[in-house]
Formats: sequence, C-alpha cells, structure tokens
Amino acid sequence: MCRQVLCAGFARGRITSLRRAVTEHARCEGLTGRRLEDFVLAVNEITTNAVVHGGGHGRLRLWAYGGRLWCEVTDCLLYTS
Repeated sequence: MCRQVLCAGFARGRITSLRRAVTEHARCEGLTGRRLEDFVLAVNEITTNAVVHGGGHGRLRLWAYGGRLWCEVTDCLLYTS
C-alpha cells in the first residue's frame, strides 16, 4: 500500500528547512548511514535545480511503497512540445 510521507511546497529560502524535513522523514522510514545521506543529497540537488532553473519554486512529495521511499519533485514551469 502506498503511503504519503511528506508533501511540501518550497522556494529559495526554504531549501534548508526542506532538507531537514526530508532527513527526518527518511530516517523515520528506516534509511540510515550512507543510504540516508545519498537520498537527502539527491533530493536537495533536485529541489535546488527546480528553484534555480524551474521558475523559483516547486513541490516535493515523498511516499513509501513496497519497502522503498520514493520522491517526486515538480517545478512551476509549464512545458509544451
């Protein structure tokens, strides 16, 4: 069963607090050591890129499913082809 762990909007001034929240939630979901550090670093890089290159803000969603922790980051830009 899929369970949402965190859903939060973010902007330039909120990246540090978002990183703390991601760390806390990932730890609560059982990530430790190098896996925790790598997960938090990857999420931090993606959210920072969304701010810098994606219009200044975005939304992060974490969910637990199948014994894994999943992350989705969206920015505020509309892409068309």
